[in-house]
Amino acid sequence: MLHYRIEPHPDEGQMLSITLDIPSTLPVPDTFYIPFYRPGRYHPAGFEGKYKHIVFQDKHKRPLPFQHEAPHIIKLQAGHQPASICYQFQCSQFDAGGSWRSEELLYFNPGNLLLIPEGMEEQEISLEVITKPYPPLLYPSPAGVQRFKNLQEAIDTPFVATDGPLKTLSFSLHGTTFYLHIFGHLPLPDTPIEKLFSQFTEPMHALFGSFPFQRYDYLIFCTPETRYHGVEHKNSTVITLPFDEDADKNLRDLLGIASHELFHAWNVCRIRPRALQPYRLKAPVYFDIGYVLEGFTSYYGDLMLWRGGCLTEEEWLEELNRRLRSHYSTTGRHTATLRSSSLRLWENAYTPESLASEVSIYTRGMLAAWGTDLAIRKWSAGANSLDAVLRAMWEQFPEQSEGYTHADIQALVKKAGGEKALELFNAMVDSTQSLENLIMPLLEEGPYALEETEVGYGLRKR
Repeated sequence: MLHYRIEPHPDEGQMLSITLDIPSTLPVPDTFYIPFYRPGRYHPAGFEGKYKHIVFQDKHKRPLPFQHEAPHIIKLQAGHQPASICYQFQCSQFDAGGSWRSEELLYFNPGNLLLIPEGMEEQEISLEVITKPYPPLLYPSPAGVQRFKNLQEAIDTPFVATDGPLKTLSFSLHGTTFYLHIFGHLPLPDTPIEKLFSQFTEPMHALFGSFPFQRYDYLIFCTPETRYHGVEHKNSTVITLPFDEDADKNLRDLLGIASHELFHAWNVCRIRPRALQPYRLKAPVYFDIGYVLEGFTSYYGDLMLWRGGCLTEEEWLEELNRRLRSHYSTTGRHTATLRSSSLRLWENAYTPESLASEVSIYTRGMLAAWGTDLAIRKWSAGANSLDAVLRAMWEQFPEQSEGYTHADIQALVKKAGGEKALELFNAMVDSTQSLENLIMPLLEEGPYALEETEVGYGLRKR
């Protein structure tokens, strides 16, 4: 078992001191790597800049020579057997995928700060966390040592200890308990927030038929340093929100991001594409199905809010129109497809500038999900919807499977809506055809219509 000991550095405010002990019974590689990226963000993370004072030692505590083959890859000189590696990590990134340390809060994601022995990703891992001067861990549990069956399980678990402002709410649904831990000061309306969470959670249970966990935790941070961000995990999600005195806006933002991240507990955390099964953090992993990871999730995040009564029909329409405005305000839609932009996430993504030559797997992906849903409903005469595709994915590609491919999604769309639905789906993800030309024929007999606006097209009720 690989054993990591993590504790706050006593003299440097945002530093953690970390020691990795490797038992002599395990075959020790000569290559170690810092995670190149983190799950959920397919772009170079730059974590190597936060690793300080790395020292490899043999069993007698003597330092061993090493060199960097790349900024995130470390190579030991041949013939040396490390027994431990000591280093420091700077916790100075306060978003939902980062790590942060302040006087009141210790928060970190293991996927940021675990130096990984190459080839030992399937070894059992124990994380011993010394929280002093903070209270015991709030999450994942107060135990000082947390054990994981492998690296993938370890990087899927955020850690939090705090003696700052904290409010915890909870609710239960179908035998599962959900907790909302709110850190800092987040002005919210005087309404039972947990009831609203249960409302959008219920239609997710109806869609998939069960919860894949017995407990789920929302770790919600709102401080002067935080921004709007969320990162999914199998049994929890981390959400960071900027401080705003407008309680109603805070609630809208919180519900929107919480519904999106909870849907990820199925789509991404458990229903995963073959290319990411399992996560390999040493180098970029290229895939063409970003539209499923984020586009389908963005569509269902809003749809679950509407189905659960957290959004009115008018509010749901405005959310969809916001996506349409975003899509039509970019020029990348004329030259890039969803699948080509997914493949280029690593080199050209996540910035406003990239949308001059790419499309967003979130925005265009959400609109592709909407169009595919309309097409399946139309060409199955209302017998099916995109729900049938998601349910089939959950049944056919569970966590233990080898994962799905683009061809698998095509087959499921065809099964749900027939050849014409598949043609529309292919055009949505694999062509640069204008969105309005694809969508308008699907709305001819429905309650909504597309109309031209100052920026492209918008959706309105007839």
